[in-house]
Amino acid sequence: MTATPITPSHRLEFDYTVDHSLHKLHMYLETVASGDVTGFDTVARSGHLGVGLHTAIDRVWTKLAPLFQGASTTFGQVLLASHVGSEWIPLMVYTTAIGASSVVSYAPAVENVFVARDSSYERLNFTLLETVGAAPYHASSYGVLAGPFAGIADMLGNAAGTATDADPYSWQKSRGGRYLASWQSVTASLNRRLRRKRGLA
Repeated sequence: MTATPITPSHRLEFDYTVDHSLHKLHMYLETVASGDVTGFDTVARSGHLGVGLHTAIDRVWTKLAPLFQGASTTFGQVLLASHVGSEWIPLMVYTTAIGASSVVSYAPAVENVFVARDSSYERLNFTLLETVGAAPYHASSYGVLAGPFAGIADMLGNAAGTATDADPYSWQKSRGGRYLASWQSVTASLNRRLRRKRGLA
């Protein structure tokens, strides 16, 4: 299947390190210039307001914090880049003061894939690597999710109806440039590349 062309104008790249392995998380969005410390505000969906980009970034890290072991995880820089032709042009870098907060040991090589759908039912995968919590695991009902996992479903798809202007539900877009409509499921399994790196193959 051919990948959907990327139409949003900007991308956030979240860097985090777990036990000396660097992982990345990408999120698409639109921004406008502002007086925020980052120089940008989010562009929000109808019914929500744009916020300073540092507020949106810190909201994501806050939701991720209880899913990662504090002793082995470092939340790094977030890069905002502009999509020009086929290139991503760096615009700014922001570093949060928020850190991972779980006291539970991380699960080596675990890959958590949260599936959301946009307004045209295009699938969006939100993948977190080497969180706490073992694999295999699958859930498609919000009511059975543990607290931190429910927090991700909330921020992506407004699963509990409580999404704030800072949550990605307000500003994140799919590759096709549409806002997210719902959270669908989460599946935990072992990532093949990390499984070999961690000596679990």
